Amino acid sequence: MTQRGKGDSLGKGYLSELWDFTRISVTQNSLQELKKFGIRKLIWCLQ
Repeated sequence: MTQRGKGDSLGKGYLSELWDFTRISVTQNSLQELKKFGIRKLIWCLQ
């Protein structure tokens, strides 16, 4: 494999890891928002 080929595959690996990380954080944030919203709604309904 050439040096350029190695660099390209490293870049692809890095990008896919970065993408996974971004996707996971976005999902976690959405879940937290949903929980907050759900809890508020539940409290409001119980009053």
